[in-house]
Amino acid sequence: MTIGNVHFVNTPCYHRNDDYGTGYVFEAYEDHVVLRARNLLKSEWRDFEYIFDLAS
Repeated sequence: MTIGNVHFVNTPCYHRNDDYGTGYVFEAYEDHVVLRARNLLKSEWRDFEYIFDLAS
């Protein structure tokens, strides 16, 4: 999915558990990529975010 100049990629996890259901959302910007964890079963963001700097 693309909104403006941001491309979103959702990747589910292989391990499904009623407590976790964690998947990952990648947001690709021109100069960086953001990786965020999301509980896909509960539609809640998990406490994980990592930013990959593409400028260096």
